[in-house]
Amino acid sequence: MNAPKRSGPLGTGFLILFALPFAGFGLFALYQGITALLSGEWVAAIALPFGGLFFAAGVAMIRSALRNTRSPEALAAARAAKAAQGAATPAPSQMPAMAAVGAYRTAAGAARSAREAYGSTLATAPLPRLDAPAGLVLAHSIALHGVPSGFGELFFALLWNGFVWPFFFLMLAVDSPFAALFALLFCGAGVYILVSTVRKILGRRRLPRVELSAEPAYLGDELRIHVDQGGPARITRYRVGVRCEEVVKYTVGTDTRTETHVVLDQPLYDDVGAQVRFGERWTHTLSLLLPAEAPASFAAEHNQVLWTVRVHAEIAGWPDYDEAFEFRALPRLSP
Repeated sequence: MNAPKRSGPLGTGFLILFALPFAGFGLFALYQGITALLSGEWVAAIALPFGGLFFAAGVAMIRSALRNTRSPEALAAARAAKAAQGAATPAPSQMPAMAAVGAYRTAAGAARSAREAYGSTLATAPLPRLDAPAGLVLAHSIALHGVPSGFGELFFALLWNGFVWPFFFLMLAVDSPFAALFALLFCGAGVYILVSTVRKILGRRRLPRVELSAEPAYLGDELRIHVDQGGPARITRYRVGVRCEEVVKYTVGTDTRTETHVVLDQPLYDDVGAQVRFGERWTHTLSLLLPAEAPASFAAEHNQVLWTVRVHAEIAGWPDYDEAFEFRALPRLSP
């Protein structure tokens, strides 16, 4: 697996430079608020909470940047801790096979599908908990993996603008042009964040519907995949593939690290795209023979084997997307 990424001197310096205006603006706003408070200008004293918020944000970013800078001794300790954990824990590629022999085993007889064969074991085995409702074309429809709704980002954007714009108008009211000009920089950033967030949320409405012929699917069997892209969208490139990843999480000191190893990355479709008009559907049905020797799906606190259908689209005039639709791939049970 690849080593966990950490910030180098250049990255740390960039983060600190990015955080300094926040801390400086916060100190300036605190000074303005305290001065106004002492002079009895109660309206202008509203700068105090704004200053405290920005100063705290700047200090927190600087602290986080400095914490990500590790000395050679700290890196050596991290490698030692990782080695010790690896000695005590089976390799992630071995764990699904062990589970397939042990916890996955069930007396299923001659059931026709993995869902029927594993039955109630799917709810208790170390597997991802997935809902796979009936599809319109194939047997099951699968959902996105780990994608936030975007409303948290929208709340942050609204909160940011709700703080910086009143402060900007306040500085204009108290005839402080320098502070108003400085605040205008943060207002511009707030507008950019808000517009980008709204575009991202609207762009997610253009995500495709992905269906599978089986969920869970048997390793060693053919899996059919149906991708349905709705309009309106002018797609300049469209790619579909299947990926299997081993994910390991471990703790070094107070930091939680995540390492990801791609076991399989099989492209299935790559085209220049098309113009999909409003109300139209652009559909593709693809197939893949899942390797029988590949690791089976697995989910535990610190280890995971993740199978996904990856759909990447470059859409003119809208944010591109590269999304993962999760499914489970399991070994075929012996009679």
